[in-house]
Amino acid sequence: MKRKYFLIGIFLMLVMFSTGCSGIIPSNNISPEAENFIGEWKAINPTRLSKVEIYSFGNNIYIHVWQKGNPDHPEDYDWGEQNFKISDLFNGVIKLHWEYFSNSSYDQEMEVLNNGVLKVRSTVTYNDQDVSSSYTDYFYNSEADNSFIPDILGVGLYQEDPEFVNLVYQLDSPDKICQYMEKYFSYKVLNGPHSPYQTYLSKEGDCADHAVFANNIAHFHGYESNYVHIEWTNGNAHAIVVYDMGDHYIYSSVARYFSQSFNSILECVNHCTSRFGYILSNYEVFDWDYYNYRNITVR
Repeated sequence: MKRKYFLIGIFLMLVMFSTGCSGIIPSNNISPEAENFIGEWKAINPTRLSKVEIYSFGNNIYIHVWQKGNPDHPEDYDWGEQNFKISDLFNGVIKLHWEYFSNSSYDQEMEVLNNGVLKVRSTVTYNDQDVSSSYTDYFYNSEADNSFIPDILGVGLYQEDPEFVNLVYQLDSPDKICQYMEKYFSYKVLNGPHSPYQTYLSKEGDCADHAVFANNIAHFHGYESNYVHIEWTNGNAHAIVVYDMGDHYIYSSVARYFSQSFNSILECVNHCTSRFGYILSNYEVFDWDYYNYRNITVR
């Protein structure tokens, strides 16, 4: 009997020792700030990245990142894995540096927003030229308790975010939409454009992001609107939204709302062109859902 208890004791000691050597920290020993990052994160309307997996081991967090493929390379690009010391978490932000592609490097900041969405902001710097640009991807954790699950069929609007749903209801005219964008959005050239919800979360974007945001919400409220792409002879391009008011047209450019009456879409384009002091080269008119951020519905 003594030998039996002795063997059991030895077994328990071995289990405890092997657990300690593995460095695994039970989840209840990880700070809540770090625990928020753990999980398999799937992209919401990916701009560049498609998936992020994050797990903890010992005193570190391990981050595995994939970039979405393209027509020439349909499979996702596997960037590999980096580790980050839990003690280095500062204000809930993970900072990483990647050199996956030979001609560029990436600096990333990851944070979990209040609604449980993982925000990943990436800044790419090209090695052969002194140029950099930024883009933002958002992810949801399908394995989390009370997970934020986006309505994939209605990629422009997510029913589970009541603040955004309420905002869409309130912005019931082009004027109100532009006032909101002017007050809360910052103009920044990004790779995109982003969906209305992504722009709502990031509060930044260029003319295309503003146009997609305004176009989708205006259509939700019954406005007949078009995304208009403008090209000028100096090589610059711009995007505006033109609203068909029945007997006349109005338009918005970024967050600026022009309420005067125009007789055609071309008049709106010419007015916008003259404001910039450029010469029109070409313009194209697209449906409101040109970028497929469609089906804004509220159950």
